[in-house]
Amino acid sequence: MGAQHVIKILFVEDNEFDLHLAERELHTAGLIYTSIWVDKKADFEREVLAYAPDIIISDYFLPDFNGLDVLEIVIENYPDVPVIITTGSINEETAVKCMKAGASDYVLKDQLKRLPYSVMEVINKSAIRKEKAEAENALKQSEARFSSLLNNISNIAVQGYTSDGKVKYWNKASELLYGYKTEEALGRTLFDLIIPEEQTNIVSKTIREMDETGIAHQAEELRLRRKDGSLVHVFSSHSINKLPGGEKEFYCIDIDLTERISVEKALIDSENKYRKLVENSPVGIYQSSLDGHLLFGNEALVKLLNYNSQQELLSAGPGKIFSTPDHESELLEIISIHKIISDFETVLVTKFGQKKDVIIGASLENNRITGMVLDISERKATENELLKAKEKAEESDRLKSSFLSNLSHEVRTPMNGIVGFAELLLDRSLDEESKQEYVETIMVNSNSLLKIISDIIEISKIKTELLSINYREFSLNEMIRELKIHFHDLAVKKRLEFSFPEFNSNEKILIISDEPKIKLILTHLLDNAFKFTESGSVQGKCMKNDSFLEFSIADTGIGIPQEYVELIFEPFRQIEDSFNRKFGGNGLGLAIAKAYVELLGGKIKLQPNTPAGSVFTFSLPVKLKTSDITRCLEIPDYSECTFLIAEDEPTNYVYLKKLLMPSGARLLHAQTGRQALEIIDCNPKINLVFMDIKMPDIDGLEATRLIKQKYPGIPVIATTAYAMNGDRELCIESGCDGYIPKPIRSAELIRSIKKLIV
Repeated sequence: MGAQHVIKILFVEDNEFDLHLAERELHTAGLIYTSIWVDKKADFEREVLAYAPDIIISDYFLPDFNGLDVLEIVIENYPDVPVIITTGSINEETAVKCMKAGASDYVLKDQLKRLPYSVMEVINKSAIRKEKAEAENALKQSEARFSSLLNNISNIAVQGYTSDGKVKYWNKASELLYGYKTEEALGRTLFDLIIPEEQTNIVSKTIREMDETGIAHQAEELRLRRKDGSLVHVFSSHSINKLPGGEKEFYCIDIDLTERISVEKALIDSENKYRKLVENSPVGIYQSSLDGHLLFGNEALVKLLNYNSQQELLSAGPGKIFSTPDHESELLEIISIHKIISDFETVLVTKFGQKKDVIIGASLENNRITGMVLDISERKATENELLKAKEKAEESDRLKSSFLSNLSHEVRTPMNGIVGFAELLLDRSLDEESKQEYVETIMVNSNSLLKIISDIIEISKIKTELLSINYREFSLNEMIRELKIHFHDLAVKKRLEFSFPEFNSNEKILIISDEPKIKLILTHLLDNAFKFTESGSVQGKCMKNDSFLEFSIADTGIGIPQEYVELIFEPFRQIEDSFNRKFGGNGLGLAIAKAYVELLGGKIKLQPNTPAGSVFTFSLPVKLKTSDITRCLEIPDYSECTFLIAEDEPTNYVYLKKLLMPSGARLLHAQTGRQALEIIDCNPKINLVFMDIKMPDIDGLEATRLIKQKYPGIPVIATTAYAMNGDRELCIESGCDGYIPKPIRSAELIRSIKKLIV
């Protein structure tokens, strides 16, 4: 019998002698038990909860309550705990009352020898009831899973109905296929919903025959009616479920054949294609013996496992299709014991050795296992991708946290310089030399802060794919000269040798590409080179290779470890990311450079320099031509012209005014879009308008539209701090003749004016 369960007994008895008699009988009978004893109602209510007995043996007559009170408390609060009533004298009426009240048995105290047998019988019945309840609960869960499976199969429509055609079940696939919501379909007949009038008699006869014979009608191809009146081509099969009372419920399983009919017209008449629902199910279905030998496999299973035919699949033999033999043994053992399994996850092997993740649901009947195999390989692959994406996102969050921490330092450093030296400038006793020094310090820190902000904006544009290419003609050597001037002081300060020879210095070379992006790529690479080089040199090179320009920036700095070669181009990546790192920076420069190179159709790579340092090389497709270029960017004489500056920010206005004053032009100022319109109405011969896009009252774009409607000949140059992808096109669509992003550079301003005013 194995180890016997220790029974926990709660005695409710006010006579200690009777208690000992009862315990002696239980011991004599060989029962293994533990017990506690109470004789008061309050003690009983406490211990029945705390002790959690398997059975209660209660005297009928007690000091402050009786056996019926015990039964009432137990039935209401602990219905699974059996109660045996004992009494010295009880009449038949009281015994009946106790049994009706829920007592499992009653025993007279002069017949206590019967008590052990009563206890064992009650305990056994209780165990049987529990097992039955658990089995019923498992069955309900299985039915719920099966119902959920049916309801969530998107391309198999299932309708349950009675012998008169009244709908009892209507899954989601039926809603999609026929257009009726479940609440619309339930209670109505199939004839009202989907059976065309000309098929009514045939279908009625079919249902009647299935009801009489209990045999499902053969699967067939039908044209059934949708809610909108259109006909849908389906492959329809039937199933009969016999209910315990002898009644039957019927199920119709429909697969929409519309797409298949249109694609495979030549196969419409193929009887084998639609002979049985099982053979055409998109889910693999199989039957096997108890030792795992395949007896049947449907077409979906054949395809899933890459076999050429069912016969070839069946001849594979037991254990051939499971990647792990233990899994097959476990599946067979579970089915042998429990007769059913609904969600066994395993891996099958195809004919060619490819692994397929599947879920198997199967049942055992007449020594035959019948099951369904659902391919979840794509879901598993998606889960793995999501896991990788999660890990990548977590790493990205870590990098962003490090970036934000570094950013705080990188922003505060120039801000402290700007604010601090601005306050020092308020000292009226300063001499001119100190003032000049402070202003230069403020300018240096302002440019550093502007670079940080620009990098953040650029990486945001890259992340949101808002980048565009603005091709135009520019001087390659002029750009190289500007870079050399920009980095000259830094090279001197760090005592580094810096060279960047001009491209074919004997010729004046024009390039057609996106100058700001190329310049920014080189700026970021040079920034990095100078930052990480303590001694030695930084060298830039440019050479032509067919229709490509190849640039390289080499340094003799600390170099980059091999494990960082690929990662270093990712946003926020830095070789050092601790608080005590030696080198500054925000970790965006190389990511921006790489994105710009790829946007312009090129590639960037990193190689170690010899004997130390790094070499960044990138190539870009460009168009080159030679021309008589003048490097003269002095602003022409526009003393006979009138320019209108529409700008609401005083600082921006003063800056633009300073840039334009050398031209000699008469300058007018408007602080709102409406004011700009009024000034032009009073001065219709204005030669040029500089229009800020973000303006109060009427914004710059709307003001430009109104100007162009009334004065189409007045050119308008848009100025904006947004500088996002599409801003240029938006400005041009609004009527602007030119576009300059802020901060405005003098050279860019002069080029824009020259394009509009000769």
